[in-house]
Formats: sequence, C-alpha cells, structure tokens
Amino acid sequence: INSHSFCCTNTLIGLTEKDEILISYFPYITPKKVTLLLFDIDTFELRYTIDLNNCSHIYTMKCLEKYNIFFGLSDEKILWIIKINNNETIQMAKKTFYTDQTEMCIVNNQDLLLINVNAGYAIQLIKYLISKINGYNKRIYSSVENTRPIIGILTQPTPSIWGKPNRTTYIAASYVKYIEATGAQVVPIRMYQSIEYYLHLFNSLNGVLFPGGELANEYLYVAKLFYMWSLKDFDEIQKIFPLWGTCLGFEVLLMLTRCSTDIMEPCRGYDYATELTFMPDVADSRLLGKSLPINIKNALQNEPTTANFHNFCMRPENFLADPILSTFYKALTVSPDLEGQAFVSTIETIYLGRRYPIFGVQWHPEKNAFE
Repeated sequence: INSHSFCCTNTLIGLTEKDEILISYFPYITPKKVTLLLFDIDTFELRYTIDLNNCSHIYTMKCLEKYNIFFGLSDEKILWIIKINNNETIQMAKKTFYTDQTEMCIVNNQDLLLINVNAGYAIQLIKYLISKINGYNKRIYSSVENTRPIIGILTQPTPSIWGKPNRTTYIAASYVKYIEATGAQVVPIRMYQSIEYYLHLFNSLNGVLFPGGELANEYLYVAKLFYMWSLKDFDEIQKIFPLWGTCLGFEVLLMLTRCSTDIMEPCRGYDYATELTFMPDVADSRLLGKSLPINIKNALQNEPTTANFHNFCMRPENFLADPILSTFYKALTVSPDLEGQAFVSTIETIYLGRRYPIFGVQWHPEKNAFE
C-alpha cells in the first residue's frame, strides 16, 4: 500500500462481507475527486481502484453489505458521510464537525470507533481493525485475552464549590495516573447506582481502590459492598480480589472492619510530608517485606517522602487495644503527626492466617509523582 493512500486525514477503512478491506480516499476533501481502493486482507494486494467522480460507480461493488456507514473528517472540520443502503445505493452528505483530534471514524449500527491515522502504522491499523470489525461492519469482541489488570476506583460526590448539574461525582486524576503507571487499566465506579451494577463490576474487575477525600454515606455504602464481596469470595472460592485504601480509604477499611464510623480521633495531619517508622515484625509483610527494594525502604524510613492530608488518625495504642482491628490487620508502619504524636500509617490483613488481599495507607503514595 503506497503511503499516499494514508497521508490524508480522510482515509476511511471498513470490511466488506467478503472480508475485503474497503478504503475510501478523499485526496482533496471534495466529492469531485474520490478514489475507492479495495485490498485483500491476507496479501494486502490492491484488488480494485475506482474513481468515484460519479457516485453511481458504487453500484458495481456487489460485495458491499448494507448498513456500512463511513465517516471522514476534513481539515476544515467538515464531516463527509458515505452511507450504503440496503439496495446498495449511496448517499453522501456533509456536516460541520468540531473535534480537532479526530482524524478518522468508523461507525457501526450503534458504536463509534475513533482512530488517529498516520502513514507510519497504516498496515498495523488495518490489522487492528480486522480484529474489531466483522464483515457487516459491526463491532465484534476480540478473542485475544487482556493481560492487563483492570482496577476500579470509587468516585466521590463533587465538592459544592465545583457543583454543576453535570458534575455530581469525580475521581482525582492522580489516582488514575498512579494505577495506569503500573500497567493496569482504570474503570470508574460510579455513585448512586443499583446493586446489580456494583455486582457486575465486582465480577469484572481485578481489584478496587478506595481513594481519599470527604466521607459520604454513598462512598461508605459502595465501599462496604466491595469489602464484603471480597471477603466472601476469598473464603468461599479462594478468589483474590484486592482492596486498597488511601487516606479516607484507609479509614473506611478500619470502619468497615470495626462496624463503626466513630473509631478515629482528630489529629493534625494535614498538608505535610514525613517519614515512615517500620514496625519490628514487618519483614514478613507482603507489602513492605523482603520484596521492597532497599533503596525505597531507606527513603521511606529516613526522608519526608510520604504526603499526608488527613484530619483523623488511628493511634497505635488504640489499634493494639482493639481486639478486632489488631486481629484482622497488622500495623506495618507508624508516622508522626504535626504535633509529634504517632499514628498508624500502613496496614495489611492477617486474620487467622488467611491474609486477605486488603491493604491501606493513611498517606498518599500517588501524590509524589502525579500532584
């Protein structure tokens, strides 16, 4: 395929019923000069080249199937539309389009796939499209297994200062970037949904992050669902569904385990960085044990590397005195607040040796790199 076929922003690609690639090329963004190219998907050899100076030429292409709709975007933000009807007649129209970043679109009956095209990966793009679009130009699901974990992040009610009708919940971008930096993918867990919605996500995700922020009843309700389901499936079918709590999420994990929202005490822990003090028996920890690189451990122990933005603390003496918390969790680190008093800053589950995949930090590991 010569590069001239892909240099323009109006290259349209689809598949026909006979698994041939249909490329409609708009060289000068005008219906007066249009070239229709048809390639074999196995050899990438050019099968047909037809100048569509008169759109009636399309009638000769019997391999075209109904419901094929191709969109092309011009430099002038004009959207050219080619629609092939049941009787293989063609309709062309144009509409004003306002998305600068969209260079090519493929439309199915219901879904819109936006792809950025350039000459450098034209062949790879075609192979990608083959896995996404079948002979009727409808989306199919690829049989290739996704090897990247998919992590859900709880959304939160939007603060009143951001309040607008279309801004009811949010996720801080740093949490998304933090998860994506590990190679995982992120799915938002929306508030105010049905229990069927949350159960579907639980069965589809590989873990959930409870982020920091302001405590709200809906946040606590959704967190409780995933907390209970994670424990239940671990006990019954040994399914590992990790939960991670940061700041408020850390506090919510303790609240859910203790079945009480009145277990934290006010403290001065807002807007400062400090070090971690590792507990003596941290060596067998899954989170901060032998797998933790020594340079990272030294930095956490000796430098103010952990960002803190909380107004409530769990004191070590209160943690150890609580028979439920101290049995279910292991305190891995403590940190000083702004008054020099210690608080539990990192935990993981140890209950009856079951080692549920639940972890929490009172500090913010995502802020260092992404805020």
